Amino acid sequence: MCEAAGTNRANTLGILFGSTDGGLRWERQVLPPGISQISSVVCPSVITCEAVGFAKSSGTALRTTNGGHTWLAQKLTPGTTVGAISCPTVSVCEAVGDNGALRTTTGGMAWTAQGVPSVAYNLAGIDCSRVLTCEAFGSSSGFNPVGVVIGTNNGGATWRAQHIPTKQSPAAISCPSPTTCEIALSAPFFGGPASGQALRTTDGGLTWVQQRIVDGVIASGISCPALGTCEAVGGTAISYVAVRSTDGGATWNLRALFGPSISKTLEAQDVACPALDTCVLVGSLVSGRSSVAVTARTTDGGKKWSINLP
Repeated sequence: MCEAAGTNRANTLGILFGSTDGGLRWERQVLPPGISQISSVVCPSVITCEAVGFAKSSGTALRTTNGGHTWLAQKLTPGTTVGAISCPTVSVCEAVGDNGALRTTTGGMAWTAQGVPSVAYNLAGIDCSRVLTCEAFGSSSGFNPVGVVIGTNNGGATWRAQHIPTKQSPAAISCPSPTTCEIALSAPFFGGPASGQALRTTDGGLTWVQQRIVDGVIASGISCPALGTCEAVGGTAISYVAVRSTDGGATWNLRALFGPSISKTLEAQDVACPALDTCVLVGSLVSGRSSVAVTARTTDGGKKWSINLP
C-alpha cells in the first residue's frame, strides 16, 4: 500500500492518492469534509494508514483501516498544529508540529500531548524506528533560526535535545534502526554551505556526523531501506536528481531522474523505499505557472525511473 499526500493548487483542499500495485496506478481517495491540507501520511500496515494536516485552521488526524476506501477524522485539541507523523505499529503513532509532540497508543482514538525541549520551536519531521524510539527535527525560533534535532527512547515521556554539528535545518529523516538515522539537510538560512549536506548517527543520536552528499544538491526527501543504503531526492540549480549511498553516507552516487528536459521540469519532493532497490518518489511536473502531480518508481536501485501520473 502506498499513499501520497498533498493539496490543490489553491492550497485549500487536502488530497490523498492511494496505490495498491507499487505506484503504477493511483486512485484519488475521498476525505472527510473540511480538510484543507494533508501534510504527512504513513502506513504501518497494508490497509491501515494515518495522516495529519489541517481542517478549519486547526490540526487534524485521519485514519483508514481499509486501504483508503474510507477515512475518518480524529479529534485533536483545538489549536493544535501537526506537520508530520510516524507510526511504528497500527496502534502507536507519534506526531509533531508547532505545539510539540502528540502520541496515541489506541490507533488515534485518544492523543496525549508531550513536552519537548524549549529549543524545538517548530518540529517538521519525525521517524520512529520502534514503539519507544523516535527522532524528530525542526528549527529554533527567532529571526535567524537554526536546525534542531530531538530524540526519545521512552515513547515520548521525555525528549532530549541533541547536538548537531551545523546550523542548517533538516529537510527529511529516515531511521532504519533504533540507533541509526540519516538526515538530509536543507539549504541554510544565512551563510554556510549552499547544499549537499547530510547528518548521520549510529548511536541513537548521542553523536551526529556531518556528511557531504553532492555539491549543488538541495535534498527534500530521504529514505533508508537498510542500515547502509539511503536514497535521497532533491534539486540542483538546473535539474532535479536522485542520490544514493550504499556505504552509510560516506559516498553518494548522483543520478538524473530522467532526460534533461523532464528533469528540469520535475520537482521531486519526497521518496519512500519499501525495499532495497524499490523506491517511489512524489513531486510535480511544472510547465510555466501550471503543474500536475506526478509519481515515479524505480526497481533497480535508482538507475532507471518510470513516471506515473495519479
